Amino acid sequence: MSGKGRQAWGRNCKEPLAAEKPQPKGLALLGLMGWLGFLVILLVGVVAAASWARQSGRQKLSRQCLKTLAEALIAYRQAEGGFPPTVSCNAELVKYLKSVGSAKECLEGMGEHVFGTTSTGREILDGWGRPLRYVFDGGPGQRPELKSQGPDPDDPADDIYAEGLQAVFIGDSAKGAVQ
Repeated sequence: MSGKGRQAWGRNCKEPLAAEKPQPKGLALLGLMGWLGFLVILLVGVVAAASWARQSGRQKLSRQCLKTLAEALIAYRQAEGGFPPTVSCNAELVKYLKSVGSAKECLEGMGEHVFGTTSTGREILDGWGRPLRYVFDGGPGQRPELKSQGPDPDDPADDIYAEGLQAVFIGDSAKGAVQ
């Protein structure tokens, strides 16, 4: 190859093959907005998942408290022959239950984190920080009711009830005893 050919070849390699076109600024802005939109959607998803997990935890805590109290009520009933009467606050219910050894043992499994001080004394609170409710007047055919008011205290549809108390009456219904 001659010197002239090498120079021509070298010169061609140093020059750009095609002229670069400048990117329109609108496309960069669209890309940035797309990424920001993606990040907002991701953040909303994380917040929603955290909120769901928190609500689920509150429901689980409420159900555990109700289950423990139901077990203590059943132990009380077996020892005393009946359930305690309706109380104005669940602090009174706990006093009734602690008066019977087997019911007291059931309550010992509850941690201090479920107790809170309210205007009526030291009560067992649900996952939303509200006292659990207990109602029983001892009338014929009446069953005790133990519940949490759930996330919305004004909406009875989301109340959580103690399930263990209903099982006690399955055997009793055949005998006709409901005390």
